[in-house]
Amino acid sequence: MKLIARALAWLLAIVVLLAGAFVLVGVFKPRVDYQIEVHVSADRPTVFAVYNNPERMGDWVEGFLGMENLSGQPNEVGSRWRLSFEHDRGGVMEVEEKVIAFRQDELFAFTADSDFATMDSRTRFEDAGNGTVIRVDAELEGKGLIWRSMAVLSASMIRDRTERDLLRLKKLIEEG
Repeated sequence: MKLIARALAWLLAIVVLLAGAFVLVGVFKPRVDYQIEVHVSADRPTVFAVYNNPERMGDWVEGFLGMENLSGQPNEVGSRWRLSFEHDRGGVMEVEEKVIAFRQDELFAFTADSDFATMDSRTRFEDAGNGTVIRVDAELEGKGLIWRSMAVLSASMIRDRTERDLLRLKKLIEEG
């Protein structure tokens, strides 16, 4: 009986330590940032036009279901939009997006707010000899300690998904 109690005590201690380590990840690294760069063999106005066309988003953004205007005009700084995405496990995830900067053919920046995190993203479009470079700089912050830790631990997955989306955009544009 003592052996079982001792084993359970050790198991409980390990679980408590792992839970504590998980929470501390979010304490010491509350924000995660990532950068992505993709070259597209097309001129900047063409790349920007496809990127910025809500009717084409479903062609390159994984799980995109649609968007609804909450306030303001398209591309207007301060305008708000509700975007809906199909969740990996089924169901729908909604994100509220606020446009924070816009320059035609050069920049689209927004803050996306969901129940569990806030993300600031700046997408720049730059001439690159025979095409256009799309540069994404994003910062992700979970809401609360648990979601901060989740954001840190899932940052590479979020970055990879964004990169896959941009590669689908590249393919869509280059293959016409």
